[in-house]
Amino acid sequence: LQKMNRDTMSFATKLCHITYADGKERDVMKTPKSSAAKISLPGKMFVGREAEGAAPVVLPKDHPRCQELEPVMRVVYNKRPIPGIFQDFDTIKARVQKDWTSIPPNGNPISPELQEKVDKILKERQHFK
Repeated sequence: LQKMNRDTMSFATKLCHITYADGKERDVMKTPKSSAAKISLPGKMFVGREAEGAAPVVLPKDHPRCQELEPVMRVVYNKRPIPGIFQDFDTIKARVQKDWTSIPPNGNPISPELQEKVDKILKERQHFK
């Protein structure tokens, strides 16, 4: 069996937005002083693409440009598979193999809009001068 975890996948999920019990919301961004490579992305995000086969791009969810893009991510499982949405493994594997070629090697999926948000937070926190 394959061992897949955040280390083997070079990926980690981090908190990016919080809603408190009183309804107050705020974006969260991890900014360790030890490494710029370990920052996380702040706020609710939207992953979309301009057209079928185009590379995906990540934007702040409330950005107007999100309306122009085709959503790439969707909920397929919520305590159980969502009827009519959850695809079998062979279908998912075929789609990933097809879509993988649309992503340029070492490409950057972070939109200029999201990068601007990140840079603003880093500047406010005076990180990585």
